[in-house]
Amino acid sequence: MQNMTGRFEGYYNWSETFTKDAVMTLVISERSLGKTYGLIKQCIYDYLNEGVRFCTLYRTDAERKEVAPCIFEKIEDDPDFKDEYLFKSNSKGAFIAKKPKEGEKEKWEQCAYHLALSMWQRDKKRGFKPCKRFIFDEAIIDSMDRYHGYLPGEVEILGQMLSTVARENEQNASEVKPRLYCLANACNFVNSIFIYFGITEMPKYGYSWYGSKTLLVHFVKPDEKRSELMKNETAAGKILSHSKVSRSNFDNKFLDANDDFIASKTKNAKFYMGFVFKSKTFGVWIDRNEGLLYVNEKIVKNSPYIYSLTTSDSRINLINLKKSSRVFRDMVELYYAGCIRYETIELRERFYQLLKMFGVC
Repeated sequence: MQNMTGRFEGYYNWSETFTKDAVMTLVISERSLGKTYGLIKQCIYDYLNEGVRFCTLYRTDAERKEVAPCIFEKIEDDPDFKDEYLFKSNSKGAFIAKKPKEGEKEKWEQCAYHLALSMWQRDKKRGFKPCKRFIFDEAIIDSMDRYHGYLPGEVEILGQMLSTVARENEQNASEVKPRLYCLANACNFVNSIFIYFGITEMPKYGYSWYGSKTLLVHFVKPDEKRSELMKNETAAGKILSHSKVSRSNFDNKFLDANDDFIASKTKNAKFYMGFVFKSKTFGVWIDRNEGLLYVNEKIVKNSPYIYSLTTSDSRINLINLKKSSRVFRDMVELYYAGCIRYETIELRERFYQLLKMFGVC
C-alpha cells in the first residue's frame, strides 16, 4: 500500500504540507476542497503501512457522538479501498478490516480514536496506542453561528490532548512524532488560534510560520475558475451569491478582511475609559477635536474608569456590566454613527463582540 501523493484535480494537495512537518498546521481554504477527506485517507495509509493510529478531535462530547460515526461515509467508496477494505466508525473510535473471504468473519482493527476537548481531564486517565496525526475540523467557527463557541483556553487544551494521547517523553520522543492538523474556512478572522499566536494581520496566501515555527498556516489561494464554477453552477452558490458569505465559501476571503475604521489614536486623544473582557484589555481614547473614539490595548493605570466585564473564570460580571451600561449605550450610538476607530482588525472584531451585549447587531 503506497502513501497518497500529488492531488486529485481540484482538491487540496496535502503532500506539500506534509513536507513542512509542522507541529501544528492550520489549513484555511474555501469549502468542498477535500481537506478532511484527503487527510483521513492519508491517515488510513499511515495505519496500513506503519500501524499507527490517528485521532479526530471535537470541541464537545455531543459533537463527538454526532459527527464521529460518519467520518468514513465517503472513504468506504474510495476506489483505492472499496475492493479490499471495510470501514466502520462509532462515537469512540474507527475501525478497519480486510474484506473476508466467503464464509469468514471480518477481523476489525482499531485505527483511530475520537476524543472531545471538553473531556480532556477524563481522558488523561486512559491509555492510548501511538497516534501520528490529530485532526481538528471546523477549527474556525463561523461568525454567523450562534449555537457554538470556542472553549476557554482552547489551544492550550489541544496541546494537553496531544500530551495525553502521545505521552511524549525523553525516551520515546523520536518514535512517533504527533502532528496536529486544524482545518478551517475563512469565516472569522478573530478565532482562538490567531488570538493564541498573536496573529493580528491578515496572512498572505501561501504558507506562513508563527510562534517560533510551531504553527504553520496555509492560507490557500483559490482557483478562480473553480470558484466561479461553484458560485454559478451549484445550488448553494446561486443562493449565497447574494450574500457576503459567498466570499468565505468560494473565494476563501475572510468576511472581516478589510481595514474599515482601522486607525491609531491621535496625539491629542485623551484616555476615556478601559474595559477588561474575557482576558482582553480595551483602552478607549477620545479626541474631541476630531469627534472620534479610538480603541487600542493601552489603559491608564489606576484610572477609576476601568471596568472588568468578566470574572476570573470568564463569567459575565453583572455588577460592572450594569454599572457601565449607560456608557455602553452611548458607545453603541457612536458605533452606528461611525465614530469609533480601532488599532487592528482583531481589536475591531473583538470589540464588536463586546458591543453585541449592548444591542449592536
